[in-house]
Amino acid sequence: MEKITVIGCGNRNRCDDGVGPVITELLNERVKGFRTSNIDIYDTGSGGMDVMFRARGCTELIIVDACMSGSEAGSIFELPAEALRIPHDPIVNSHEFKWQHAIYAGNQIYGQDFPKHIRVILIESAHTGIGLELTDVVSDAANRVADKLFSELLPRIDKNSDRGQISYETALRIADDDNLSPSATAKMLANLANDIHSREPTQKNLQYSADLLRRATTLAGLSDYDLAQLHVGLAAVLLQFPNSDTTALHEAQLLLADAIGKLSDTEEQASAQMQRALVIQNLAAIGHADSREAIQCYQHALAVFTAQEYPVEFALIHNNMATIWLSLNLSPEKRAWYESVAIESFETALRHLREQDHPLEYAMFQNNLGNALQHLDSGDRLGNKARALQAYDRALMYRQTPTLMRANTLANRAQCLMDLPDCYDTPQLGNHQNLRMARDNATEALAIFQQHQEDERAAVVTELLAEITHLLVGVMNHE
Repeated sequence: MEKITVIGCGNRNRCDDGVGPVITELLNERVKGFRTSNIDIYDTGSGGMDVMFRARGCTELIIVDACMSGSEAGSIFELPAEALRIPHDPIVNSHEFKWQHAIYAGNQIYGQDFPKHIRVILIESAHTGIGLELTDVVSDAANRVADKLFSELLPRIDKNSDRGQISYETALRIADDDNLSPSATAKMLANLANDIHSREPTQKNLQYSADLLRRATTLAGLSDYDLAQLHVGLAAVLLQFPNSDTTALHEAQLLLADAIGKLSDTEEQASAQMQRALVIQNLAAIGHADSREAIQCYQHALAVFTAQEYPVEFALIHNNMATIWLSLNLSPEKRAWYESVAIESFETALRHLREQDHPLEYAMFQNNLGNALQHLDSGDRLGNKARALQAYDRALMYRQTPTLMRANTLANRAQCLMDLPDCYDTPQLGNHQNLRMARDNATEALAIFQQHQEDERAAVVTELLAEITHLLVGVMNHE
């Protein structure tokens, strides 16, 4: 099992000579409250014997200490320990037995039980006289080393740790580094924010990401372009908040409206228009916006995202516009026309997307087309359901693993099969076979929803399964 030991060496009573123990103290603060059973952090002072004892049994050893090489104070060096394994003369006073001697002696005494992977990090001292505080330049270097070590240890901390919180707190500390320009700090915060929520988009991690991006927007000296990019990034995070959080959606809408004119690249502007359209579309679904404004934003984006150069974006826009057409509350006459436009938009999206290159998007669009066809109020009802079944089958070709997306398509397919006769040309013969397939699809979907603890969706499918079973029993009794 991997075991990492970090040891700080030095005398805390002699100013900068105590930088090693200070770094271990800073590192302990950073890991406080998280599971770190595979990481040990020690302050061993200035003696070497304790280093040798503490290092025994670990797989990786990291030593931090001060040095006086004549370099600029605060300089950071990393040395291979192999170059520093110094034999120790036993006649020498034990107080002169330092970590360099400990590495050599530990290898001789403990053999395979002593770490083979050893790193030594040294910081150039400015003052090593009597005193309890580090000089400013060495204190800054100590914080940088602590941050660097923490970022290296982060992926190796126990899986049960809250990595989002760890990354968030690390980002806040790094943001206070005066050595970074506002633009560099903003970019660093944006990258960490993206890493936090993309790794695991929980509500807490989304909040961490939003907080970091808001902090970045408050930095003095940012250009309008830098600020616009941050606003787009923040809007993208807010868009992932639950749709019931209208405050987040309204904030995202304002951020994007302000950012679009400040972005210098037409592709960036088109991408922001797509985001803005999606925000408005979500607001319109709960009665807080006009969906026609979303259509206008999508059309602006289509001026850049052509089918030839940007097939994914082009297809996604047509998919989203089709969803809007179907959501409009219209008279029966107008609804039939808009339904035909929506179906054409879905099919346009699929025509311009190579399923081999973009299987996930292809499956999503086929699933959406199936839903649209299944619930059409106009046209040939059975014919539309037959086409919907084909779309679901194509979606399932790329939704083989038991994910929530597969469960959604299975549930949709089960509902479609309920009303579809076994033979399209002779509907009077019934739908016994299709009901059996519907039952199997709904059963599998329910198992997946329960596995993922999707209680609301599981409840809906449970009702669907009960209805299918009731119909199936009725058919069997009739036979």
